[in-house]
Amino acid sequence: MSTKNLSTEDIYERTVAEIIRCDVDESSARNAAMDKSFSFLKRLNAEGDYFQFREKIEETLRMLNDELGCNISYADYVSKAALKQPQLFYQSPERIKNNIKDVVDKLNDELGCDISYADYVSKAELKTPQLFCLSPERIKNNIRDAVDKLNDELGCDIPYADYVKAALKQPQLFYQSPETIKNNIKGIVDKLNGELGCDISYADYVSKAALKQPQLFYRSPETIAQHVKTAFSLHEDYGVIDIPEGYEKKLEHKNAQYPARQFILEKMLAWPVSLNLATDNYKLRAWSEIWLGEQDTKPAFGSLIQKSRKSLTEKMADWLSEPRQDAGREFARSLLLETLVKDKIMPKKYMPEPKDIPQANAQHFQNMVKASISNKSTDYIPK
Repeated sequence: MSTKNLSTEDIYERTVAEIIRCDVDESSARNAAMDKSFSFLKRLNAEGDYFQFREKIEETLRMLNDELGCNISYADYVSKAALKQPQLFYQSPERIKNNIKDVVDKLNDELGCDISYADYVSKAELKTPQLFCLSPERIKNNIRDAVDKLNDELGCDIPYADYVKAALKQPQLFYQSPETIKNNIKGIVDKLNGELGCDISYADYVSKAALKQPQLFYRSPETIAQHVKTAFSLHEDYGVIDIPEGYEKKLEHKNAQYPARQFILEKMLAWPVSLNLATDNYKLRAWSEIWLGEQDTKPAFGSLIQKSRKSLTEKMADWLSEPRQDAGREFARSLLLETLVKDKIMPKKYMPEPKDIPQANAQHFQNMVKASISNKSTDYIPK
C-alpha cells in the first residue's frame, strides 16, 4: 500500500498501530508518533512494508547481537532507545549496525582506544539514544578535538582512550562541544585559584577529578565552585572537620593563598565525588555533626563526606522528632526540623505536624531556632 493518497491522520494512525505492534502501550505509541521525524511519511510514496517497524527492530537486534556481539533485549531497545529516538522504529537495520561499527572502529583504529561494540551500545547508546543517529565522523571528531584542546591549550596529558572511558560513563561527552568542555575545565580551575585562593593545575584537576567523575567535564564552573565553597564552610563556618596540626607540610601544592582551603581541596580531589555533592548535602553533614557528633572530637573531611546521606537523614529526623518531656524543647526541635525541610536540607516527607503552644512561647522558641541556625550552634537548643 502506498502512502501517496493517505491523509495525515491516516498516516499517524498507521504509525501508532505499528508502534503498538512493537509491544508499546497506546499512550506511549501516540506520543512517539507525534515526533517530527515521522512527518516526511506523507510526502513519501513508500510501499506498505515501509511501516514494518517490528520486523525492522527484530532485524536490527539480530545484526547487533549476532554480528557485533551485543546482547540487547527487544524490550530494552524499544523502551530505552526507540521510544526516545523514534527514527529507530523505521531506520534501516543495516545503517544502524554500520553506524555503530564505524564509530567503534574509528575510535579504536584512529584514536588508539580499545572498546567493544557491545560496551559502546550498552553503556553509551542505550543511555543516550541520539548517539544512534549521529555520524561516526562527528563522534570521533568530538572526542579528538576535546582531548586536543585540553592537552594543547590547558597543558593536560590525556590519552584519547582515557577520555573515551570517561565518555562511556557519561555519554554526553560523545557529542558535547569540545570548546564547552575546555571552557568548563578552565573556568572551574580559574575560580578555584583566583576566587577561592587555592593552587591547582588544569592537568591535576582533569587527571585526579574529571576523568574519575566525568560529570565534572560538563557541569558549570559556577555550580562546582559553589559545592567547593560549601565544603570549605565545614571548616570556616561550621567548624565540624579536623584540620590536623602541621597540615601545611603535607600539601602537594604549597603556594595557595589559603592553605586550609588547599588542604580541603586536595582531600576533595582524592575523593572527587565530593565535587559533585550539592550545597544541601554538605549542610546536612554539617548539621548532623553539630547535633549528633562527638563533643570533643571532629571527623576528618573524608570521614564526614563518606557517611551515607540516607543514614544521616534518618538519624537527624529521629533525633529532631524524638518526644521530649519538655514541651518547649520539643517544639523548638520541631521548628528546627521544619526549617531544614524548607531549606531542602531534609526531604519533604519529614515535615513535622504543627504543634500547639502558646503564642508567646512560640515566638521565644522561634527566636531560639533562628539563633541556632545563624550561629551554627547547639547552645540555643541543647542536645
